Amino acid sequence: MNISLPDEMKARVEERVKSGVYADVSDYVRDLIRDDLSDPDRWISPNIASIIEDGEESEDSEKTLEQIFAEAKSQYRSS
Repeated sequence: MNISLPDEMKARVEERVKSGVYADVSDYVRDLIRDDLSDPDRWISPNIASIIEDGEESEDSEKTLEQIFAEAKSQYRSS
């Protein structure tokens, strides 16, 4: 498997390896993949998770998708 990275990202990965935290680039990538696979939803903020739960528990809405996005953005900005 080959992975192409922009120069800046490649330099940051190489810095992590040079710091001694990881043995090599493959070790770093494996660690990232393990983290992602162990908790794929961790990137979702608590506010967004709450909105998703509310949506899953609610009845069908008369709101348009644009209205729903506007409300979500408003709630996100106020947090």
